[in-house]
Amino acid sequence: MIWPATRGIGKLTLFLNDREREKLHAIDEALQRIKDKTYGLCESCEGEIQLGRLKVLPFTRLCVKCQEETGKRERASKDARRRARLSQTCHH
Repeated sequence: MIWPATRGIGKLTLFLNDREREKLHAIDEALQRIKDKTYGLCESCEGEIQLGRLKVLPFTRLCVKCQEETGKRERASKDARRRARLSQTCHH
């Protein structure tokens, strides 16, 4: 769905970088969650996202705890891929 706030932005997205496009998409998703009455609920644990977090990141989908856990998993995965690449290039 295209929201009134972002209507007509399709052409603008051609000039946005990937990060800006992702942020715009996240905002559209947040607007949809408001419509669905699920805004402010963590998509992982279904608990409430603290108001302070929503004020700073109004398009966030995860509470602080779940975001930290996701970050830890992503860092561990990235580290494992880096170690695998290094072991392939280092022949002892």
